[in-house]
Amino acid sequence: MKNLLKILPLIPLCLACSNDIGEGPGGQKDKTIGFGAKMEQTRAVAGLSDIQANGFSVWGGFSANDHLFDGRKVTYAGGQWGYTNPEVWTFNTYNFYAVYPSTIQATYTAPKTFTITDYSISDNRETDLLVAKHEDHNYPTDGNFVGLNFAHVLTQLEFVGSSTEASSMAFLNSIVLYGEGLPAMATYNATSATWALGTGTTETAPFLSSDNEGNGWQLSMGGNTVLSELMVYPKSEDKKVKLVLTTFNGTIEEKTVELPPLAWEAGRRYRYTFSVDPNMYITFSEPEVMEWQTASAGNIVVE
Repeated sequence: MKNLLKILPLIPLCLACSNDIGEGPGGQKDKTIGFGAKMEQTRAVAGLSDIQANGFSVWGGFSANDHLFDGRKVTYAGGQWGYTNPEVWTFNTYNFYAVYPSTIQATYTAPKTFTITDYSISDNRETDLLVAKHEDHNYPTDGNFVGLNFAHVLTQLEFVGSSTEASSMAFLNSIVLYGEGLPAMATYNATSATWALGTGTTETAPFLSSDNEGNGWQLSMGGNTVLSELMVYPKSEDKKVKLVLTTFNGTIEEKTVELPPLAWEAGRRYRYTFSVDPNMYITFSEPEVMEWQTASAGNIVVE
């Protein structure tokens, strides 16, 4: 996974973009519809290099042919973007929508309804989801190039655990995440840039349950990363964390905490830090919004 640290330039797709390719209505020469991709500054997972390496898919068209593009894949090779069977502009107003990864299924309904239905993070646990839209492109007024500005539509989480004393390091056997804000599936509406959450998960059927492949996590004073680059839906509904710990005397205890009512935002990374003391008190510090600001939330203690 790569972090994008600066604003990247728009990279055009030039499928004969500067060359006339045929006669259009009224004897006017149309041009090839060309696409380009860019991303704004962000610390979330995928970057423009990922899009270049794997490509993206495009939907859209104009009123009389709204499925001119219906999930067609656009790829990057030899310094240029390209797609099969190039299309040409006609004198119309177009709407375009694009998704990375290109394998994601979506639905477009004219004029401006684009949805990714029943998206499952559990099937794409560490895969970022990027969406771009370019609406009301009038040809020829707006030219023959479509600039697609991709944005992250998921949130990234990190959990870090530690022991309060070097001589009494705790051992975390497993971590479980569940709640109304952590459903198994959700639907994304690109037009309104909002998620509609599915049914929330439960302790017995959680959003995530991990024991680090049976190895657990030793929690030192310096802190140990338990989960990293975990994708979640950007919502504020209730979220719970269950920790199964081996205590300092060797017994096993289960602790469950409800995370603070923080509205996760798309494209941001939140770090949750917790500590365990010799009496098995677990303290969750206020979550950090990485690289932007510190979220305002009080500590949560689980006894």
